[in-house]
Amino acid sequence: METKVEGQISSKELQQAFEVYQGKHFSDTSCKFVVRLLDLDRNGGLDIKEFESLYHCIRQWITAFNTYDRDKSGFLDETELDYALKQLDINFTEQFLRFLITKNNPKARKMSLDQFIITCIQIQRFTDEFKNRDINYSGSINIKYDDFLEMILSSGSFAEKAERPGKPCCNPKASTVEERRKLFISDVLRDAHDRKKYSPIAGKVVTGQFNRVNTVHPAVEKWFKAMETKVEGQISSKELQQAFEVFQGRHFSDASCKFVVRLFDLDRNGGLDIKEFESLYYYIRQWMTAFNTYDRDKSGFLDETQLDYALRQMDINFTEEFLRFLITKNNPKARKMPLDQFIITCIQIQRFTDEFKNRDINYSGSINIKYEDFLEMILRCL
Repeated sequence: METKVEGQISSKELQQAFEVYQGKHFSDTSCKFVVRLLDLDRNGGLDIKEFESLYHCIRQWITAFNTYDRDKSGFLDETELDYALKQLDINFTEQFLRFLITKNNPKARKMSLDQFIITCIQIQRFTDEFKNRDINYSGSINIKYDDFLEMILSSGSFAEKAERPGKPCCNPKASTVEERRKLFISDVLRDAHDRKKYSPIAGKVVTGQFNRVNTVHPAVEKWFKAMETKVEGQISSKELQQAFEVFQGRHFSDASCKFVVRLFDLDRNGGLDIKEFESLYYYIRQWMTAFNTYDRDKSGFLDETQLDYALRQMDINFTEEFLRFLITKNNPKARKMPLDQFIITCIQIQRFTDEFKNRDINYSGSINIKYEDFLEMILRCL
């Protein structure tokens, strides 16, 4: 398999191997996800030991899938998923199985082979995390907020290597990106005083991912319409990538934009409608303001101290140890965080904090949680 870098295989090479082994297509996104989860040394590929641990599991998972995909449709329904997981000694309640089968595709209520493999990897990874904390085998654990964040952020589910800027991802409708950026910023400034007419949350920090306003802000509507180029009424990750470059004048990785769309795409149709984009829009303004305020040398990066100040500006306070973890988790050598990683980190923190707060009803900073609820809380964030 290894074709480019000696001693390791990439997600592309893994994708080819899956197709050779199974004779079916595995999505590029799924293969990247598998590599991220199992790439323990964070070098962007799997070495022979990392691949070996995947290989033995993959054989079991594919066998279980094929055994209960009796009509050879390439999908498992809820009942077939239950049998396949039980063959792997994994037993869940009917309610949790329904959550698994609908999490990625609520309408189809079926799970493809690559989704099944990713689900098995996630279950195995976070079951191990749960067992390490459930020392009394009680089926429930106490977990603190910082521990929860570090556990899920260090899982590899979100780490991405930075990409180099490529060609523009869609055709700009003004003469240059810089002109469009200046025009966009002037629109935001000109319309800022009108925001109270359109948003009941004007002047306040947005506190949840699912906030909605009754009427769309004119600046949001204008730029949403300027971005949508292929599918009317929604924008893709490619079009969002162009919008980020217009707003900030810097490159945002394709992987980062796909991640953002996945988290804000509440109806799971593969893009952002105008309401979903609006909730993202107000977050992005806050995060960019915080980043630019403390990127004082305009390098496009924050070091550990600058990251601390930027997060504190948004009332997010972490220990020095956890900040060091955040700054090094994607790029241990550089120990700096670029803008797109900062935005991804803010989205992750917001998403995971919301899930944690929903269960921390006493505001104690720790929760007692059972096994299936623990898995569901984490998988909702992925």
